[in-house]
Parts: sequence; structure tokens; C-alpha cells
Amino acid sequence: MKFNFKYIIVGAGSAGCVLANKLSENPNNSVCLIEAGPRDNGLQIKIPLAASSLFKSKKYGWCDETVPQAKLFNRTINSPRGKTLGGSSSINGMLYIRGQHQDYDAWLDPKLGWSFNSLLPYFIALENNQDHVDQYHGNFGKLWVETFKGSLPTSRLFLNACRTYGLEENPDFNGPQQEGFGI
Repeated sequence: MKFNFKYIIVGAGSAGCVLANKLSENPNNSVCLIEAGPRDNGLQIKIPLAASSLFKSKKYGWCDETVPQAKLFNRTINSPRGKTLGGSSSINGMLYIRGQHQDYDAWLDPKLGWSFNSLLPYFIALENNQDHVDQYHGNFGKLWVETFKGSLPTSRLFLNACRTYGLEENPDFNGPQQEGFGI
């Protein structure tokens, strides 16, 4: 059997799925979306509270770990990366955070223009944010973004502890800054 595709996308995470969807809108495009893992239909994925059970899952994740950290008594740190339809978004309780502005600016290559400000219009174009209407968010894209409205008693205790400790509340981790605490 022979296949011929105009586009091959490796990784069916949030970005890969949105890109495949956008490219396939044109009937002249043939798109192959490849994902290493299984469908995202496991109960642990469907119940956000069970997300922590997926952080070291060989079925749904890559089980990435840092090298031993001297300042942490040589412990390694798990870095959950999804290996399923939906990618990391499927195994992290549906958390959507783009990355820090400073990180994008540090990757800046004058030829590629990978600064935060040069990439922000693309984030905005992809996003369909249900909670924020401002210069950091889009409201008409294919990637649905919505803040969880419920709150468990333990979550409220955690948020109150953060306030008591003097940390700053942040209602939008994809806004002007990421520092702070919030839902």
C-alpha cells in the first residue's frame, strides 16, 4: 500500500491537532497526523482529578525525567509529556499555559523572529478563549480555552494558604505575567 501526503504532522497534541484541522480545511491538502500513543479515552484522562496518575504512565506519556539534581539531594524531577491523542493536554488535567514571555525572547533568532511578541498573534489566532477578551487572547480560533469554574474544598484551602503566605493571585497565566497562584 502506498501513501502520498502533502503534509505530515508528528504529534497529535493541542498544536498538532489544530494544525491538522486547519490544513485539512483545504480540499487540495492531504494530511497525515501521527501520534505515538493510543486514543485519549482512558478514565484517568476523562477525570481531571486523576491527572496525577498519568504523570508516570508508560501508556499515555513519555516518562521523561531530569538528570539528578544536586540541590534536590540528587532526586530527578518528572516532566510529564503526553503520548496520546491530545498530547500533554490530555495528561495534565487540561491545563493550558503557553510558556513564559522571557523564554520565547531568549530563543529569539533574528532570522526566525521567535520572540514572544512575534508569536503572540499566532497564539491569539488559534485560541477560542471563553474567559478573557484582551490583547493576550483570541476568541474565534479552533483551540477552546476555558477556566475551570468549580473548586474542591482542598483547592480552596490551597488558594487561601497562598493568600495567607502573601503570594499574588493571578487570574490569567497566559496574560501579562505568569507569576502567582490561581485556579
